[in-house]
Amino acid sequence: MKVLYMAIGNFLQETHSGGLLRCLQNYQLLLEYFGEDNVKLCIFTDQMIETVRGNIYNIHMSSSRKERWTTFLRGNSIVTYNNEKKLKQYLKTTDVQVVVFESGLFGYMMRYVPHGVKRVVLMQNIDKYYYKNLVLHGGWGNYPRYWAAMRNERYAVKNADSIVCLNRRDSDLLKKEYGKAAGMLLPITFQDIFDFARVQSEFREKELLFVGSLFPPNLHGIRWFIQNVMSKLREYKLVIVGKNFESMRSELENEQVRVVGTVNDLSEYYYSFPAIVMPILYGDGMKVKTAEAMMYGKTIFATDEALEGYEVEGVKGVFRCNQAEDFVINISNFFREQTISGFQPEVRNLFLNQHDNKILARRLGCFLEQTVNKQEV
Repeated sequence: MKVLYMAIGNFLQETHSGGLLRCLQNYQLLLEYFGEDNVKLCIFTDQMIETVRGNIYNIHMSSSRKERWTTFLRGNSIVTYNNEKKLKQYLKTTDVQVVVFESGLFGYMMRYVPHGVKRVVLMQNIDKYYYKNLVLHGGWGNYPRYWAAMRNERYAVKNADSIVCLNRRDSDLLKKEYGKAAGMLLPITFQDIFDFARVQSEFREKELLFVGSLFPPNLHGIRWFIQNVMSKLREYKLVIVGKNFESMRSELENEQVRVVGTVNDLSEYYYSFPAIVMPILYGDGMKVKTAEAMMYGKTIFATDEALEGYEVEGVKGVFRCNQAEDFVINISNFFREQTISGFQPEVRNLFLNQHDNKILARRLGCFLEQTVNKQEV
């Protein structure tokens, strides 16, 4: 069976954000199950040159603010007017049995999928809620994106042959908004790159690590954490790592807080710190960085939102913290131990059992085959 995967962003070369990591992991799941020769990729990036290479077709997304706004006002979230004909021709000549869309934002592009080819949408979140949060927390300048996202998502849900959500919460919201639940739940996955030889057995310094790119939920969460938690943990240090956070250095840094920002290799930081903090106060879907921290077997202090979709109850090394006092007490108790461990076996085992690519590739592959073989009613 041949599959076409359509996604946004150059995740083959850049994975600094959770969305790009999610795209990469889903692409790897498809390659794992169907094989490289049977998986085609149509990727929308802001590169200046359109290229065709093997099974990869790259369509340029304009970085022009005017053109992007025009696209939103036309009710489209991704494809500009000039690229619609190219996309239509590409889909018309691509020999596949199923097209997998990495987002409801592709809604109106589904019109160009040839008759008889199945359409499956992998929902990273419920876009109506995601972009509503952008408007509420980022300003009314995001309203055209919100409007376009709602229109595309509604069309995508209505016309998809199958829908995959990250967790039960998203599936329930989908049912509430559009009357159609997910046919499959596929949580965040990762290709396992953990190296036990790099694990530090003990830590003496009281240091905390925050990992995440600069986007509203991360920024609002870490601001709150610095003001309400670090101010009560005077003997502790916090290091912030993530794409573009260096631009917030002058605001966030103080004698307790160091902002690193963009780095080429996150693994160095995961191995070098005993604990991860995830003070995410609002959001949608599942947080990719939670699964990544679990892959490294890290101690995690996180809010309900950061743990949404993860089965962490009773797992030693994961602390649920929703108030400033929860963070203060749990962090203080953890670092009070004589030996501060840099590795939590139960956290690592949770990743291996529920979020490793090898486990979930077969589930997704079988689901897509069932969708293709399902008879029309």
